[in-house]
Amino acid sequence: MLEVLHQYYPDAKPADEVLNRWIDYIFEHYYIPSNKILLAASLCNSELPHIEFPSSTSEMMGPVMLDGIDGFPFVTTEALRQITAGLPADGALLFWYGPQILLTKEGPVLKHLHLHGNKFCSCCHTIEDIVENICTVNEESKQQWATDNSEGLIAQLLAKHNHRIAQASNPLMEATEILFDETDLRMGELINQLQPLKQYVFVLGMIFITMQDSHQSWCQIRRSGILNPKDGHFIDITPHTSFRGHFRHPNQPW
Repeated sequence: MLEVLHQYYPDAKPADEVLNRWIDYIFEHYYIPSNKILLAASLCNSELPHIEFPSSTSEMMGPVMLDGIDGFPFVTTEALRQITAGLPADGALLFWYGPQILLTKEGPVLKHLHLHGNKFCSCCHTIEDIVENICTVNEESKQQWATDNSEGLIAQLLAKHNHRIAQASNPLMEATEILFDETDLRMGELINQLQPLKQYVFVLGMIFITMQDSHQSWCQIRRSGILNPKDGHFIDITPHTSFRGHFRHPNQPW
């Protein structure tokens, strides 16, 4: 299965290992212990059983779920303000977010299906139907998607990129990448709306990867960065994590 995984996501790392490295990094460079870090995660509730939270998260505040559907956060700014109101002045926020995709032993990327025992069943909040129909989108489906429910909003986000999805060699993988980009933009908006904050904000965005007949969750990092509360400057260190499992202090020259 690892050969299949790295065929599609060559830089994938175990999700719990990446999160553990971030927790260690925050303590080593910012001297913030895990019990003062609030973990805010944007994952679909039905995906939670397949995401492996490391044991170190038991010491953290949270995790607080951000009403994520396929990773996209539907939490309101006001709700997020209430969540962060109890954060200690010398604490930190760690946002962990992204969509999930499933691989099989044979290699093809399947729809967003979730394991229940040895059987597959469709998740109620997934994008496969949207992806399957996006090439033939018509006015009727557009009108159906123009709703305020979560599935309709996800469909609208993807419909903006229907040509890109339709022309991709693997439409579901392409749609997952697009959904990450949209999720990343929304997380940035939410964080900006929380300002000014007195605490450091750390962001860790990724594609979560679940493999058939495997209990270990993997990830491919797409965004990692730090928001400094002193000057409001965001330091994007994504190119320097480069999925090598290695984090550099932002004050070091690149």
